[in-house]
Amino acid sequence: MRNHKHIDFLGIGTQKSGTSWLHYNLGQIQEFDLPPIKEIHYFDRNRDYSSPNTLSETFLSNRIRQKKYFLKAIKNIGISVLRLNWKHLIFNTNYYFSNYSDKWYLSLFKYFKGYTGEITPSYSILNEEDIRRIHKLLPDVKLVLMLRNPIERAWSHYRFSKTKIDNFDFKKIDHNEVIKFMESKAQSFRSDYIKTIENYSNIFRKEQILICFYDAISDNPEMLMGSVLNHICGNTTISISNLNLKKVINKSQKLDCPKEIEDYLKNRYHDQIKELSEKHGGYFTKWYEEAYLEKSTSENTILLPTMYMKS
Repeated sequence: MRNHKHIDFLGIGTQKSGTSWLHYNLGQIQEFDLPPIKEIHYFDRNRDYSSPNTLSETFLSNRIRQKKYFLKAIKNIGISVLRLNWKHLIFNTNYYFSNYSDKWYLSLFKYFKGYTGEITPSYSILNEEDIRRIHKLLPDVKLVLMLRNPIERAWSHYRFSKTKIDNFDFKKIDHNEVIKFMESKAQSFRSDYIKTIENYSNIFRKEQILICFYDAISDNPEMLMGSVLNHICGNTTISISNLNLKKVINKSQKLDCPKEIEDYLKNRYHDQIKELSEKHGGYFTKWYEEAYLEKSTSENTILLPTMYMKS
C-alpha cells in the first residue's frame, strides 16, 4: 500500500443519490483508509449555501461556546478512546479543536495511508469561485458525482428532511408545503445537474469527473464499484469480493409520492432530463422515457453505471 500526502478523491454529490452507499463500501476495502466523518463540509462553509455549514465558524473560540458543538466533540473523541483508535482520536481532536484553514484541511488526512478522501453531497451546489478553491488546493483530485432521477431524488430529499422532525405524520402531508419545499434553494440547487456538471467541467478536466448513477446500485453494483475504483485508483485489481453491495445504507422512510406532487415534479424537471438524455443518453434516457413515456432522440441507450462527460 502506498503512502501519499494528498487527497485522492472527493464525492461531490448529490444528496439522496447513494453517497452513503459509496462511502460505506469504500470504507470496507483494504486499500482505502477514510476519516471517521463522511461529510467534512469544508468547501461549502459559506453561510449563503443551503448546507449544514458545519465549519462556518473559522475560529475555535467562536465554536467552543456552543454547548451542542462541545458535547458532540467530546462524544466522538470519547468513542475513539474507547475503541483505542488513535488515528481517529487524532482526527477528531484536530477536527473539533482547531482553527480552520486550507493547511488544516489537508492535515486531517495526514495519517490516512491508503486511498483517502471525503464525500460531502453539498459540494454539488458550490459556485465556480469555491470550485476554483478546490482546484487550487487539489488540482489532480478525482471527483465522483452520483446522480439520481431528479424526480425521485427530490421526493426522497423531502421524506428525509421530515424524518428529522419528531412524530411527523406522513399521512397528513400538505401538498402546498411539499411544493414549497421543492422550490426551496436547498432542494432546487441539489437537483440542478446541468449546472453542477457545467460548474465543475469549467474548472476541472472532464476526465477527473466521474458521473455515477444511483440506479446502478441495484442494476449492476459490481460494475459501478469497479468503475469508481478504476477512476480513483487507476486500476481494477482491487478485490471487492468481501463487499455486500446490495446492502441498503441510510434508507429513507418509504412513502409513495402523491400523484399531484409527482406530476408537479415531472413538469419541473422535464426540460433538464430531456436535455441530459439528448446529450448523453444512458440512464438519462431511461429516466426520460420512463417518466414521460416518450421516445428519446438520443442514440446512446446503453445503460452503463458510470460515464464521463463528452468534450
